[in-house]
Amino acid sequence: MYSQVSHHLSHNNTEIETPDIKKVVESANQGDRLAQRIFLEVARALGLKLADLCNVFNPDGIIFRGPVIDNNTFLFENIERELRSRVLLPISEALEISFSQEENDSIAKGLAAESILRMIKV
Repeated sequence: MYSQVSHHLSHNNTEIETPDIKKVVESANQGDRLAQRIFLEVARALGLKLADLCNVFNPDGIIFRGPVIDNNTFLFENIERELRSRVLLPISEALEISFSQEENDSIAKGLAAESILRMIKV
């Protein structure tokens, strides 16, 4: 399968075109193997570190938000799979994990603001 990401990284005369993150996310969601391999490495590393944090702090939930995760179903599903496989079962069962599927997700912003306010008041 020809990689769309590889195409963006290929030489264009003497210049190398750098793909933007939205193109890489779109490519991964469409099955591009190179883009998926990149995000699988990210998911493994992030899932491992988040599992450590969850096992120590036992959070109620995790909300992913930002240009790399927005609309990135492939990355989110792999982070969640990696995280849940490494978290203690009682924590995993109670843990809510979500991500934004829209660039302007007011719900995620509101939940983040509420979480910050709770931390400040405690």
